Amino acid sequence: GISLMLLFKMPVLGFGLAAMYLFQSLRQSAQSLMHLYRNPENKGSKKRILATVAGIVVFLLAGGTLVPVPGSVNGTGVLERSNDRTIRAEATGFLAISHVKSGDFVSEGQPLCDLINADLDLNVVRQEAIVQQLEIQLLQSLSTDRSAAQRIQENLAQARREYQELITEQDRLRIMIRDEGQIAQDDGLRFQGRFVHKGDPLAKITSGDWQVKTLITAEDLFDVAPITGGSVDVCLTGHSDSSCCGRILKVARAGSRKVSDKSLTHAGGGDIPVNASTKEAGQSFFEVTISVSQLNESVLRHGRTAVVRFEREPVTLAMLLYRRSLLLLDQLRIAG
Repeated sequence: GISLMLLFKMPVLGFGLAAMYLFQSLRQSAQSLMHLYRNPENKGSKKRILATVAGIVVFLLAGGTLVPVPGSVNGTGVLERSNDRTIRAEATGFLAISHVKSGDFVSEGQPLCDLINADLDLNVVRQEAIVQQLEIQLLQSLSTDRSAAQRIQENLAQARREYQELITEQDRLRIMIRDEGQIAQDDGLRFQGRFVHKGDPLAKITSGDWQVKTLITAEDLFDVAPITGGSVDVCLTGHSDSSCCGRILKVARAGSRKVSDKSLTHAGGGDIPVNASTKEAGQSFFEVTISVSQLNESVLRHGRTAVVRFEREPVTLAMLLYRRSLLLLDQLRIAG
């Protein structure tokens, strides 16, 4: 009874006392049974002694599986800001120069990068020459042929519209930033001279409060029962002194096998095994979003991983074994 009480209040001490009492009890019982077994007077009772020993062992094993075990659930999460936007190329061309890099703070109206498109530049020059030629023809025809002048004027208006469209397309070769924030990813800006299609992602800008998004299994979700506003412990990976009490902002209502963040998978150094082609895990995961506003701003970096510790309600060993067997059967069913 004392061990069970300490088990809930002080788990380490409770387990230690319970193990000590159990060892002493088993040792004394084993000595008594061995004495009875070796006593010549109990030669006819050896089978009953062995049956008694087997019964005690089975009883202890069965009882041990019913003892509630307190603990916690750890999940690996990724640090990011609450708002993010991907900047995409608005025109096609070759990357000429990048004006920013990952980690830079940027403001609205600041250039991100410049593209070059020789074909577009040539079309602009050609269309400008067409406009100039039509303007000269219009001046000449105004004094000689009014009907011809009207046709030329219509052609000139069309040529000017096409010229303006080309100029607009040429201006889009300079990619501008339309949001204030921090450059979180610059994968599309790293290789000068690479060909960029219209719509290709160039960089990601983030802003807002810092938060951690972690994934937990359905079993862990049932055990820890996270609720919005609840508290968890968060510690940045590689920074044992950078920890805080995080606040749960959101718990996903539905799980998914798709793991979009590579850093959480085995391929990115994480703990979740996924299929190399489908990027799907063997079981569904639920996303939990946690606010970490108490962490020091100097150690916060987009994409850095953190360990999130959820307190778990005590669960019996029998229940844990039962859940593991169901999970194994489910995985075997999917594999088959």
